Amino acid sequence: MPQSITAGCQEMNIDQNLYIMKQYRTIFLIILASLCVTPLLAQKKGETKLFKNTIAKGDTTSFNKFLAKYPNSVYAPTIQAKKDSLIKSYNTTIYSKEEAGRIFSENVAAAANGVLGVDFVALSARKNNKEYIVGAIAPGKEDPYTIRIVRIDETAPGQWQESFSNNASRYMQDEMLKLFSMASADDLFCGKTNVEEVIVDGEKYLFFQHLNYTEGIAPRTGWQNNGIELVSNLVSMTDGTLFSSIYAGERNGNEIEGSCADMAQGGIMATPQINWLMRSFGKSTQLKPFNKEKELTRKAIQWWYDNNPQGASRLDFGVLEQSHPIVQRFLEDKYIESSKSNKAAFFDIMGTTVICNYNKGTKQYLLLHCEQQPSDPKTQKCLNTLYFEKENTIVLYYYKGRQAIKERIDLNAKTKR
Repeated sequence: MPQSITAGCQEMNIDQNLYIMKQYRTIFLIILASLCVTPLLAQKKGETKLFKNTIAKGDTTSFNKFLAKYPNSVYAPTIQAKKDSLIKSYNTTIYSKEEAGRIFSENVAAAANGVLGVDFVALSARKNNKEYIVGAIAPGKEDPYTIRIVRIDETAPGQWQESFSNNASRYMQDEMLKLFSMASADDLFCGKTNVEEVIVDGEKYLFFQHLNYTEGIAPRTGWQNNGIELVSNLVSMTDGTLFSSIYAGERNGNEIEGSCADMAQGGIMATPQINWLMRSFGKSTQLKPFNKEKELTRKAIQWWYDNNPQGASRLDFGVLEQSHPIVQRFLEDKYIESSKSNKAAFFDIMGTTVICNYNKGTKQYLLLHCEQQPSDPKTQKCLNTLYFEKENTIVLYYYKGRQAIKERIDLNAKTKR
């Protein structure tokens, strides 16, 4: 009997202990909940009111004020997103390329009669909620070597005022390439210009390309005037500074075979703008490197014409390296004439009849003579053969229709008669 009473008392003590523990747990949870709720209630009272006022005002000053006071608020991400969106809209133009071109044409006298993408290029931008347009105007007949850079600012809706105008020299290497076209590398001679806004070194630029070129036939060589220069340009949208780089060569169909002088120098001392322009050339599929053999041949023939005036009896011979394409063509020729001291042959290359000579004593290869291949042998003299009359005299035997004509090149006197 005493044992069962003791056991009952023990069970009662256990139940009381469990009850007390539950009470403590309940009190603890209540305290913990009150600690969590207190700051939320404070946030709703202080921050919610300012949040609503900030959203209603919707300006950067109000956004900055809220974020400075409550940087860790649950409302902070929303305020920051609205601020970022507003700043972006303050710096994003509302005008398309076409609209910018029309506005520029209407407000800049020198471009009033132009056609977008042919006589000028223009692009709009927006900074700190203010619209402006920067344009580049092609050289005119009065001044064919100057590009005019103009910026106009929107002072009120639909109202524009010129803020600066700069004259920049048209970038060119060959002054004989007088014709000008605002066409890009991908649209050669199509009257179409790729104009776009780019960011270089953290600054906005207007990017466009133009061509310097010529047309017609060179009278002495008979070659088509395919000389061409593609110029890539960056115009600062801030102050109108012009940066240019050039890819010069020859037009071959809708491609340019040539090179970029800046690239050849490896970009030494180049500014970030010039480096960007050089990379732009590498993106075009219309730009090809020179055919080395063709370029060496062209330069040798052009050198001979430049140094031997038409009709002159005294000749200036050009010295050629053994690796030169004209020499290689000479060594392959089956009709080489020889004397004790010399070997000579003629052959046609690049629309030109050339005479090449090898002097056995000096071991030099010489370009003796160049002339256009005749288009009509009946009315133009055509070189038929050559042979050595004396040790250092070459006889050139021509036909002109049924008429035979002999001329001689004296290798010692360097004359042709």
